[in-house]
Amino acid sequence: MDLNLNELRSPDPGPRDGSILRLQQQHRSREVWEADRTRPVDSKKVRVRSAKKCIRGLPWPSPPVLELIRRARLEGLCSLSFVSVDWGLITALLERWRPETHTFHLRPGESTITLQDVEVLLGIPVEGKPATGNTNLKPHDLCKHLLGEQPTEESDINGMKVKASWLSDRFTGQVEEGADPEVVVRQARGYLLLLLGKTIFADHSGGYVHLANLERLENFDEAGTYSWGSGALANLYHNLCHGWKRAPKAGAPLIGRWDDVFHSPDLATHLVGAYKYHLDIQRPDEVIWTPCSEKLLESLPEYCRAGRAIWRATVPLIYYATCQHHQPERVMRQFGFRQCIPPPSRSLDPPHGKTLQSGALDWALKYQTIIEVWNNRLNLVVPPGDINLVEYPFDDPYGAWYDRITRWLEPNEFDSLASALLVELDQFKNDNAIGQNLMVPSIEINLVDDFFEIRLL
Repeated sequence: MDLNLNELRSPDPGPRDGSILRLQQQHRSREVWEADRTRPVDSKKVRVRSAKKCIRGLPWPSPPVLELIRRARLEGLCSLSFVSVDWGLITALLERWRPETHTFHLRPGESTITLQDVEVLLGIPVEGKPATGNTNLKPHDLCKHLLGEQPTEESDINGMKVKASWLSDRFTGQVEEGADPEVVVRQARGYLLLLLGKTIFADHSGGYVHLANLERLENFDEAGTYSWGSGALANLYHNLCHGWKRAPKAGAPLIGRWDDVFHSPDLATHLVGAYKYHLDIQRPDEVIWTPCSEKLLESLPEYCRAGRAIWRATVPLIYYATCQHHQPERVMRQFGFRQCIPPPSRSLDPPHGKTLQSGALDWALKYQTIIEVWNNRLNLVVPPGDINLVEYPFDDPYGAWYDRITRWLEPNEFDSLASALLVELDQFKNDNAIGQNLMVPSIEINLVDDFFEIRLL
């Protein structure tokens, strides 16, 4: 994509119609736009919590332990790779995440992380019962009953949370041949508790793991009936609103096939300003709306597509106290269909904003009405529409509506342009660009690039 000054927008950032983005005055994009040249617009930091210290060294579980993990339908977690964090891209996308819609507001339209993305990339089930239940438990008794031991040091336990290092020191998923069945079961529980708590259910507690999931792992066949993927997506939506590298293994989920070289922090395009600039002038034909072809899906393990019947379900996503709304009707292009003006968003509807820190309750009982909606998910699937177009007509109703309700982010055309020019200069110095056209490659985005817990400070 060549730099084009004519593509820089007018000074009005929007939204011209504030009926959708009602939290604009508190949104990060307001600070970005209004920042003056004496205060860098990137002064706030994004913290990406890494599970490397506790998980990266974990060995592949022994066969008896792995069999229990498979019965819980969580084998995909064992196959995930660690990848380096693309700080620039994450920061630029965070500034475009809107809690009012649970979508990224990009130049060509809305896009988000869906149930399909979770199941295909991570290999964890989205079909099943919501992962919720009673959190009013006695942590020491729970550990003793299901893990065979309990933390003795005061620093190893904090309320309903146990230190991750305490788990990683004791539950490596390794058992000797012919080991006692109870030893195998306890190793599998501790191993999974650590994986769950430091990856898809990570929170701001840093070195601790919540014990809520341990009760769900008492019976592995029962554990296999839960929709772990919808809970993971609920947790991710929550963290976005508040704003891992093992070698790839055969039969791994899609994320396990990533090559870390494409996420190297040494790449010149890891400048936040360059990402901002190119996201702001991005054309519709530069977005890969459906990166997973049928051929690719068929090449993945069956558990990566077992829940495709509900990938387009408009449903609440539940993880204990956390409840967020999945709204595929806003991103139909990600399913290959033409996007129309969506119905009103339910993203901020109660009980939006609650977490495991919201109290020790029986959340399955409290959310009984919401769970009934989830149980009706097969009847809440958005029907297919017309096949998507590469580019919509100028007078398309959706395009006119989106242009009116969205927020443009570019804070200062000279800052953005300068960042992009720095990228080109860096390419000139470090790449063999002599005799070639110097330009920043266009960004083709798969919006589930990084599945990490993200916290905006």
